[in-house]
Formats: sequence, structure tokens, C-alpha cells
Amino acid sequence: MFSNAQGFGISGGEFNNIQGNQYNISYQDPKILHEIIMRKLTYSQQAFYDAGVGIRLARKPCSSGTREQILSDIEKWATSKNPFNALGYWMCGMAGTGKSTIAMSLCMRLKKKGLLAGTFFCSHQIPECRDYQMIVPTLVYQLAKFSGIFAASLMNIMQEDPDHLGMPEEQIKKLLVEPWNAIQ
Repeated sequence: MFSNAQGFGISGGEFNNIQGNQYNISYQDPKILHEIIMRKLTYSQQAFYDAGVGIRLARKPCSSGTREQILSDIEKWATSKNPFNALGYWMCGMAGTGKSTIAMSLCMRLKKKGLLAGTFFCSHQIPECRDYQMIVPTLVYQLAKFSGIFAASLMNIMQEDPDHLGMPEEQIKKLLVEPWNAIQ
């Protein structure tokens, strides 16, 4: 099949001899998909909800027994299967009022239930967490890690158009909308 081949390795692929010297290579192993996608995406690990950014800047959840009603309301919204529910949940308030703390607690709850697909925590103190061009690739990275089906679809899109990391509008279209639509 690979006569006279030298200096390369193959791991986890599926090879089907189609015709003559043409081969169809498909990546079935999620770890391989993950590795290929991750090499092409520039993302911010520091923006993950559980990033260890140090004692001074560490994200913390709500204190036990506090903010229960708001957490319950948001969790109910996030887990609802009602197609008429709002597509987004907006929390606003002055700095220091607990928005990130509530979000951290919610992330922990959703992660425990296997429902947390991705997060991006903004921060003025961490350069990559204040770069708006990092938001979409960071979310896409986590979605691909969360969903093998999304990862495979994303891989196909990225193979067709490797120059996908332009402005956020193009990132949304190429890295989120197109792979999502392909699996619908």
C-alpha cells in the first residue's frame, strides 16, 4: 500500500483502497481529530472557566448556600428544551457585583451534569482574555473537544478553507455556523 515510503508515522486512521493509487483517509479516533484541530486553532486556555490563573486572579464560585435562586433560574433556562426560550442569557451589573462568580458556579453545575460545552471568561488583567479575536476560536476548541460530531464537521470545514481565522464575523461563520449546519 505504501511502497518505498520512508520517515513518517500513521496512528489511528482508517485506510480504504479506492482505486489504483487513490486512498480515502478518515480520522475515526477523537484524539487524532482533537490534535489536528488544536494545532490549527489559536485559543486561550486562560479564558476557560476552570483556568488556574493564580491566587490573586483565581475565579471562585459563589459561597455555599448563596445566590441559589439566580443559579436555579439560569440553570433552568440553560437546560430547557423549550424552543421558544431566549437563545441567550444576559447578566449585567457594575464591576464587583458577582457576575463572574455566578457564571463560575453555573459552569461548575453544568460541567457536573455533562452539559458544559465551552466558556470564555473575559479579564482585563490577562491579555489573551481581553482579545476579542480569541473568543470564537476558544469556544470552537472547547466545542470540538466536547462533541466528536462537531469536531469531525469542523475538521472538514477547516480542510476546505484553512484561512478561517480572520475577523470574528468570519470566525463565527466558518468555525461555528458552517460546522454546526453540516451536522444538522
